[in-house]
Amino acid sequence: MRITIPSKGRIGAQLTWWALPPAVREEFKVVVVCEPDEVGALMRGNINAIAWKPRKGGIGAKRQWIMENFDDKLLCMFDDDLSIWATRVDGYGGNKTKYLKATGDDIHQGLIVFGAMLEDNAAGAIGGRSFAQDRPRVMARKHGRLVRALGYNRAKMPTAAKFRMATCEDLDMQLQLLTAGCDLFLYNGIVQEQKGSNLPGGCSEYRDLEFQAGMYAQLHKYHPDFVKLVQRTYRKGWEGMDKTQPSVTINWRAAAAYGKRSIV
Repeated sequence: MRITIPSKGRIGAQLTWWALPPAVREEFKVVVVCEPDEVGALMRGNINAIAWKPRKGGIGAKRQWIMENFDDKLLCMFDDDLSIWATRVDGYGGNKTKYLKATGDDIHQGLIVFGAMLEDNAAGAIGGRSFAQDRPRVMARKHGRLVRALGYNRAKMPTAAKFRMATCEDLDMQLQLLTAGCDLFLYNGIVQEQKGSNLPGGCSEYRDLEFQAGMYAQLHKYHPDFVKLVQRTYRKGWEGMDKTQPSVTINWRAAAAYGKRSIV
């Protein structure tokens, strides 16, 4: 299994790279996939980096480039700002589930388990910290989004599945896989959290509310039976943006059910 970290404009803020212990970086061949003019600075900072060949399409185009230019069967794509990692302790204080700050060995062992599970599924993700204590350690992902720490098994993915959107590309890929009847999972043995959303660099360089509304409309066009366009008011909006924003609701269960019927 290989872990890639798609990144742009964050030479001095490679939080995921530094959060992963050296043993993980070595075993899982961790590499930051960056812009051509960023490779030198990252390498001088002792960060393993490779430049992609830029083309139109934002983060989705970079993810697709990764798919086309690495030959690892199990290929992960972690966001570059995952600075918080925690490990699950079941039966804490009796029958409670608690998450404690992960040690380097916790992260290493958790990724080994994640890779073993990925062998049997088309895709999976390491869960986010929020509400993780209310979820089982492992769950089939027939509802809800896979986010931030993603893994793909190319041997179990349909060849037609492509990253084809400048944002929402992870949502689109998950829907492509579910409607094709693929099995997905969420692993909560270790969990991750990002520093913030829409921070400088990355998608924030081109994403605003108008652009994102267009991406949601495109997602709806690709998956009209499962994606509904809505407006949502958030307690805390994206950095520098209004709290009321265009959004979508996705019927993950219906997409999964459709996929399973299609392969019967």
